Amino acid sequence: MSANLKYLSLGILVFQTTSLVLTMRYSRTLKEEGPRYLSSTAVVVAELLKIMACILLVYKDSKCSLRALNRILHDEILNKPMETLKLAIPSGIYTLQNNLLYVALSNLDAATYQVTYQLKILTTALFSVSMLSKKLGVYQWLSLVILMTGVAFVQVTKISIPFIFISFKTSLTVHRKYGC
Repeated sequence: MSANLKYLSLGILVFQTTSLVLTMRYSRTLKEEGPRYLSSTAVVVAELLKIMACILLVYKDSKCSLRALNRILHDEILNKPMETLKLAIPSGIYTLQNNLLYVALSNLDAATYQVTYQLKILTTALFSVSMLSKKLGVYQWLSLVILMTGVAFVQVTKISIPFIFISFKTSLTVHRKYGC
């Protein structure tokens, strides 16, 4: 894969992820009268769009033949019920996660959400090492430490700024009142 294609893919992915978060945040915190949309409905619609996109890709892969598409879907989904059932648990957890993302975006600002959401990378890496005995390289560990430092920095900044403001305001009040 060429370097230009890698950077283009990275740029598109960053744009897509950032615009998704900002759009979700804006739509969840809009100050208009009337009821907001249900986050569960948004999750279901997004998943239906993904299913339609996958079916279109399989259709294209099967040389645009409806008969071949039907056979592939029947063979891979209906004829393998245990394999299909094994996907039910991760997909249920994924649906719960997506619903919780809407709750988080309704209550956090976009920057805090985005940085904190990246903790999924850290937890996935730690579980891979501890449960699957996967080995990580030096650069991978360094990347995880940098990620963890960034998340900690954002969280500490969010906590300490109000306390600094309150203590500054309190000391200003004491200074005015007692002349200290």
